[in-house]
Amino acid sequence: MRSHHHSPNDLALFGARLLLQRLAALTKEIEGTREAKDMEYLHRMRVASRRLRAALSLFKQHCFPKAKVKTWRKEIRNITKALGDARDRDVQINFLERWENEHQEQKYRPGIERLLLRLRQDRKRLQTPLLQAINHFEDSGVISDIQKTLCKVLSHTHLRKVEERTPKVFNHAFKHISQRLEEVLIYQSFVDNPECHQEHHSMRISAKRLRYTLEIFDPVFNNDLTPYIKQIKQIQSALGEIHDCDVWVEFIPQFIEEERLRTLEYYGHERAFQQLLPGLEFLKEERFKTRQELHQSFVKNWHQILEAHLFEEIYETVCKTMP
Repeated sequence: MRSHHHSPNDLALFGARLLLQRLAALTKEIEGTREAKDMEYLHRMRVASRRLRAALSLFKQHCFPKAKVKTWRKEIRNITKALGDARDRDVQINFLERWENEHQEQKYRPGIERLLLRLRQDRKRLQTPLLQAINHFEDSGVISDIQKTLCKVLSHTHLRKVEERTPKVFNHAFKHISQRLEEVLIYQSFVDNPECHQEHHSMRISAKRLRYTLEIFDPVFNNDLTPYIKQIKQIQSALGEIHDCDVWVEFIPQFIEEERLRTLEYYGHERAFQQLLPGLEFLKEERFKTRQELHQSFVKNWHQILEAHLFEEIYETVCKTMP
């Protein structure tokens, strides 16, 4: 009897090889993340989980069983979320420790120390759900299921080297890269306006997606996309720093209110709370000013990028390599 399975297409082979690499990058950070001695493990694992998700969404309808992909994506999304919560706290704690060294004034210390204390308590609390999420991810069998499924796809090819530069792969790359380019450019009318916090944040997410997509297909284009990936990463980082300031500016007033109520409940008055205010207010003001400065320099860079026709160049590079 002849099998009804078609041999997998070149796109599926390209996707399978890529996903196996991305999965390996994720699993190798698990132990270090679990031990939590160094926050870099968690950071790398979170990035790896995002890159794995990006790759999955690019190849999901072409290569792998629908029901399986749905489960995989759900499991990976859960782990990304747990890693993200812990990572956000790590970043805040790390930032405040450095910030405190630069602003030594005595009157600011109590507020900053209290904020650090609460963030560290919170980070400690997050370690349990993080470990549960990691254990769940490992016990769910998703890792071996992805490996088995992909190895099966790859076993159809007896050739050592899969031909990756085929029309089908190029068309796929072209379609997704041009889509991602457009998604970033949707936001260009909001760049100059410092008030458009939400749009700047969305633009950052679009830039990140564009970067992941360029990274995925870079080998297909002889790594001609590498210099552009660097430039997109700079856009993403600049918007990321702006967003971090936005988070602080929004977070601090909420924190002040919570801490005020906590003090009131504990002491029955607010006197102990008053000494926290100078540091917290100063941090908020300083982050707000920094946000304005970062935004101004981003606007300047953005216009240089547009004058240099970065996006057109990416588009042309992808077009001219098409078979």
